[in-house]
Amino acid sequence: MTVSFLTPTSPTHMINAANAELAKVVLTAGTAGDVRVSSILFTAGYETGSLATDATLTYNTATDTYVGSLKLYDGATQVGTVLSAFTDSGTLTTGQFSGLSVTVPKGTQKVLTLKGNVLVGSSAGLDVGIADLTAAATDVVGTGLSSNTTVYGTGTDAANSGAITLASAGTLTVAVSPDTPNAANVAIGAAGATGVVFDKIKFTSANEAINLEA
Repeated sequence: MTVSFLTPTSPTHMINAANAELAKVVLTAGTAGDVRVSSILFTAGYETGSLATDATLTYNTATDTYVGSLKLYDGATQVGTVLSAFTDSGTLTTGQFSGLSVTVPKGTQKVLTLKGNVLVGSSAGLDVGIADLTAAATDVVGTGLSSNTTVYGTGTDAANSGAITLASAGTLTVAVSPDTPNAANVAIGAAGATGVVFDKIKFTSANEAINLEA
């Protein structure tokens, strides 16, 4: 069974966001038979760069405090139990989903999505992936349903979905709208005119809704 990742739907999540998408793992079963996945060990790494995979899933002592209420989804269906947070071992920050029963039919792929609640902002960066995908490594474990043998996930070590920024506030961009003004000259006549458009301003928010107050 091979393991890879898809990039996040959004590269930025706001503080207090619930069920934010953290990683999307792709499990591909070989043509020999169906595989039932029973355990996946995710590793979280500290990220300082842009949206790109981190080849090492860099350890940081604070990473386990970034997100909580970790859930794994097969489509819209939650699988496994809820993890309160990642666990810091002193050298790695991990979260293990065990007791799973996720079947990947032979010759097909299944995408599982890891979600969590964002607890911090301040542009903290996070990568979530799988650290060890060498042969017989136990980060991803399943059973071949035809052979009844143990199957291990293989792929590129430290594979992950790419960097996610955990932001404390959204941004607002202000610009002159490209269709302003409507007309260069307006005939107002002796009585004047109302509703004449002088300018159009375009406000664009990113990462969260923003109320304009003044």
